Amino acid sequence: MVASVFHKVAERCAPARVDCLDVAGGTGDIAFRIAEQLAKSPRGTQGSEVTVCDINSSMLQVGEERAAKVLPHVDPALFRWVEGNAEHLDFEDNSFDVYTIVFGIRNVTHVDRAIQEAYRVLKPGGRFMCMEFSQVPNPLIRQFYDAVSFIIE
Repeated sequence: MVASVFHKVAERCAPARVDCLDVAGGTGDIAFRIAEQLAKSPRGTQGSEVTVCDINSSMLQVGEERAAKVLPHVDPALFRWVEGNAEHLDFEDNSFDVYTIVFGIRNVTHVDRAIQEAYRVLKPGGRFMCMEFSQVPNPLIRQFYDAVSFIIE
């Protein structure tokens, strides 16, 4: 249910060209989902770019090899695979419409620096999307969090 609402909102807000940065994207799982959503949209993937950035070049290589197998209908030129550190991104200011980091912020030594970098590379009005697991101290909210955590796709 949460996933379907997320997808509907994302589709309605999609501009004609989307430049996405997936930090700690390694093997491409999130980038592939972004590409699938772009491909399904009326605007398609034309003109858009999904940059996968990870500190581990071996994971990027696996992701690049997987791209053609996982998404044979998507032009491989949609993806850019870049080795880099979340705390010191080698991208121009205001470069991306969307910045994602999924289960990666926990591996960043200086989270504040990574978030500053995310803000720096995002275009004005850009979207920062971070997903991590967490411990919720409030028992009422924890019940909701635990229930939702198991149904998100």
